[in-house]
Amino acid sequence: MHYSYDPDAIYLRRTRYTYGFAQAIAFDSVKDEGRSTIVNDHGAVLCERRFTVFVRNGDAVKVDAELQKGFAPLRRDQDSVTFTFYRTLAREPRYTDEPGCEPIGTLTLGLGDAMKLPFEQRRGDVVFRFGETEIRAHAAANDRNQRQTVNLRFDVNY
Repeated sequence: MHYSYDPDAIYLRRTRYTYGFAQAIAFDSVKDEGRSTIVNDHGAVLCERRFTVFVRNGDAVKVDAELQKGFAPLRRDQDSVTFTFYRTLAREPRYTDEPGCEPIGTLTLGLGDAMKLPFEQRRGDVVFRFGETEIRAHAAANDRNQRQTVNLRFDVNY
């Protein structure tokens, strides 16, 4: 049987890589010692270049599955957010600058009307959609009027 005759025959894939994006996450004084930090406008100390995982190497992912992670801008005057997406063979990456972490795409989202909201209410989501031969990532601010999409390389061959 040729899968092109019945594309629905493939409903699950095992990922060869761990996929995610770079994000500033709460600084852990033990695990993140010596790493670059930033203080956001809420006063929180964050560790830069942390690897936020969507799916891990070897995990089974349904075709067309959507996985979502939240984000918030770091600064009150920040009118856009840029996401850099990565892949690695490691199952438990902590930082995006570890050996083997490879950038696979970027996406910049303008915050648009979300800028009219109080800073504390500005939020959004980054979504990975695992298709048959690609990953599509999109991000949207909480007003949902601004949305950007990027296609990323998705290697599933073992």
